Amino acid sequence: MTNQETLNANVSDVGIERWLARTLAVIAISAGWFVPEFYDWTGADQSRPAPVVSWIALGILIADGLLFLLLARLHFSRRVHSQETSKRWNFSVLHILMSMTCVAVFLMLARLTSMQIACRLLQAVVLSIGIWIAVRFPWTRFRIAWIALLQFAPFLWVFRQMGVFSNTAGLLVFFTSLPTLLPAAFFVQANREDQWLLTLLTTTEFAICVWLSYLGPKRTLAGGIFVLTLSVFSSFVLNALMRM
Repeated sequence: MTNQETLNANVSDVGIERWLARTLAVIAISAGWFVPEFYDWTGADQSRPAPVVSWIALGILIADGLLFLLLARLHFSRRVHSQETSKRWNFSVLHILMSMTCVAVFLMLARLTSMQIACRLLQAVVLSIGIWIAVRFPWTRFRIAWIALLQFAPFLWVFRQMGVFSNTAGLLVFFTSLPTLLPAAFFVQANREDQWLLTLLTTTEFAICVWLSYLGPKRTLAGGIFVLTLSVFSSFVLNALMRM
């Protein structure tokens, strides 16, 4: 393959990546706005979901698998490395020490105050780091904003139907923790004391995706697919819980 053919192939790969990113953003916004209508359309009730819900969920997971295979193909077929690699910095012992210090401070705050307060402070720190990375490395700005969109856009319906919920203020407080409601539901109980886990999981998810956005577009897309799937499923579960 000549250099010109390789360059053309890379340009085509970039076009596919951009198209996929925009498509996922549109899906996130559309799904987030029409979750209540989708719930009504399926005919699900509070006790169990309709059979069509399971088939749609299975279809989403299959589509995710196909997208992952597409990204893997794009990754291994690319011959020219991005110019981003020359601008990156590598982790050093100092970064490891800083990470360990943050973990120690987090554990100390959790012991002195509460897990929820410590997780909220951790969320603020991760957000600040994400903003710093976006400022320091311009190519990550769109990716980080895109990840945040995929995390929270599936919950747009919450603002449409806030009057329906009895605990609107509490729902707004925990809005920034909702994207990981589904996995946290296996551990979080009804009481408010256990809800720190939602904040911790959402913060961890965002931190990992910020790191992926720094590593490259295909890794960011892979993380975005996972984030969007988890947020859509969590949004559906929240809508079902709010109807009880």
